[in-house]
Amino acid sequence: MQNMYNKKSPAELNELSLMIPVKDQPDISSPEELFAVVSDYFELCKIQNTLPTMTGLALTLGTTRKDLLYFCSSNPKMQAAMDQAKLIIIEYVERMLISGRPPIGLIFWLKNNDDWIDKTEVTHSDKKISDILDDLEQKGDIIKGETS
Repeated sequence: MQNMYNKKSPAELNELSLMIPVKDQPDISSPEELFAVVSDYFELCKIQNTLPTMTGLALTLGTTRKDLLYFCSSNPKMQAAMDQAKLIIIEYVERMLISGRPPIGLIFWLKNNDDWIDKTEVTHSDKKISDILDDLEQKGDIIKGETS
């Protein structure tokens, strides 16, 4: 049985999945051109009633999601335009997070795409270990019904 994905270009594969028009890599030489391509992607998402994604944006720009992070790093103006596009996608994910949907997948996405982290608070005290052990022993005696 022949796999329908064999010998397909990235653009053809993408058309099979989300119908996002993709060129091999658009010729983008200015922030305005980048903004136009990104705007077309967001408009297509609206028309198709789909949420924008980092992967969809990467496909539209003819790159990978991983390479998207560094897509315009050599040009500060282009990088600013790309950062704005990423913020729009992150904002969609954050809206879904506060909409009452199950948050686990969204939190995972934000940790991997927007540098969210889990915070753990650690409280330090100046007590010596022997004092802590004495406190625990005393609490254990109280629980057992023993008093000193």
